[in-house]
Amino acid sequence: MRSVLVAMVVIGASSSVAHADGRSPILSVGGMFGGVGDLDGRPEPTWGTRLSLGWENPLPELPTQPGYNVRGALVPELFIGGLVLPDAQRADGYFGVGVRAELQFAQREMGLLRVSARGAGYVAARGLVIGDERTGLFEFALGEYFARHRNATRIGYEVNVLVNRSSASEDRTVGLLTQIYVGGAL
Repeated sequence: MRSVLVAMVVIGASSSVAHADGRSPILSVGGMFGGVGDLDGRPEPTWGTRLSLGWENPLPELPTQPGYNVRGALVPELFIGGLVLPDAQRADGYFGVGVRAELQFAQREMGLLRVSARGAGYVAARGLVIGDERTGLFEFALGEYFARHRNATRIGYEVNVLVNRSSASEDRTVGLLTQIYVGGAL
C-alpha cells in the first residue's frame, strides 16, 4: 500500500512540473524478452511486458528545406510491468522511475533514399523494485524510436541491462533484455 501511495505522489508531482514546462504525457506499451541470471550461472530465458509514462517536449519540426533539426532533452518516466521466468508459477510485478537523455531529430529528404523522419535516440538510467521481496534493481538502456510526422505516435526498441543493487557478488543478478514498444500522447 505504501508503494502505491508513493507512486501516486510521484506521478502527481512530476506531472504538474512537466505541464508547467510545456511537456505532454506519452504512454507506451511494450513487450520484452532476454535472459536473467547470476554472474556465475547460466541466464534463464525471460519475457515480460511494460507500461511506461514519460513527460516529453514536442519533437523538433521537420525543416522546410532538406536537412536536419536536432536537440537534446531529458525525459522523466514512470513504469510498471511484469517479468516471467520459465520455471516461475507467476510473473513478478515491478514498478520504477527513471530518466532518458534523448538526442531528438527531425530530417527532411536526407540520406540515400531521401527519407523524412522524426524520432530520438537515447540512453536511460532507471531504478525499479520487483517481486514480493521488493528486490531493488538498476536498469540501463540504449534505445531509439521513430514518430509520425504530425503527432507523437511512435514505435521503438531498446536494449536493457538489469543489475541488482546488492554488493555481494554471490547475490548479484544481471539481465539483458530487448524491448519493442508502441506509444502515443494521452
